[in-house]
Amino acid sequence: MQSKVTQGFWKCYVALPKHIQELAAYNYHNYFKHNPYYPSLQFKQLQNFESVYSVRIWYRLQGFGKI
Repeated sequence: MQSKVTQGFWKCYVALPKHIQELAAYNYHNYFKHNPYYPSLQFKQLQNFESVYSVRIWYRLQGFGKI
């Protein structure tokens, strides 16, 4: 699966606390990039949204994206 980010993504990303940025980057490079369906990521389509997905970054932290 290919992923892309938008200018809006980077604007939000840099506003996150540094440790959250590091967790998100770690999970992306070590798990999502190789297997988006890695169990701990809980990558799934949101109900009632055809092209919106969520992915777990850490306990109680999720990222959202459009496909």
